[in-house]
Amino acid sequence: MESTDIKIVKKTKTIKPEKKVTIKDLIESFGGNETFTKRRYRSRSKYPRDPQNTLADNIRLEKNASLMIDILELPTASFGFHYCLVCVDLATHEFDIEKMKNKDSETVLKAFQKMIDRKYIGIPKYYMINDNGGEFKGVFHKYLWDNNVFQKTTLKGRHKSLSMVDSLIAQLGRIFNAYMNAKEEKSGKVFKNWTDIIDTVRTELNKIRKKVLPKSVKDDNSQALVQTTEINK
Repeated sequence: MESTDIKIVKKTKTIKPEKKVTIKDLIESFGGNETFTKRRYRSRSKYPRDPQNTLADNIRLEKNASLMIDILELPTASFGFHYCLVCVDLATHEFDIEKMKNKDSETVLKAFQKMIDRKYIGIPKYYMINDNGGEFKGVFHKYLWDNNVFQKTTLKGRHKSLSMVDSLIAQLGRIFNAYMNAKEEKSGKVFKNWTDIIDTVRTELNKIRKKVLPKSVKDDNSQALVQTTEINK
């Protein structure tokens, strides 16, 4: 009889990639759900601006090179906290938030100083972008001036100039509102203490948003350069 060789094939287990955590997962971890109606965004004009002229093409890909700051208004929580200062790094997309009772220039400066003591953002090396509000003038402007930071103020009517911090504020609004809605549905009473989860939101949302920067290109003088498009070159 002819002998036949039998080959044994071992089956290898396929490793499934880990599921990426989203803002929806973060909201569900607080026991909330987005049952409220979401706004629908539509194009304002049928003649959009040149898509090649974007903010991403003009920023330096370096941590704490440039920041963008604005204020989120929320229901008045316990101890009178009514505002939330939001500051985001344009390169890494990391951010920090701090609760405030009012939006005076002195209060904004104290909140910003608390932010830079943590690990997410620092004093910008080049410039800070903000709107023309009085909260970013006075002692806040003097602090940036003393630290050699150029303060860029957006022009009136340029709604996309603060697009990165505005999108972050929209995400924070989703999370805080979903949390307060969940508490109200459970207790049947009005709930406004969004400050209960501010530390958790700061930590967990930064894990979702953090962007890994590409390796910088070195020139002849060994100075880091920004990776630019062909048009910018």
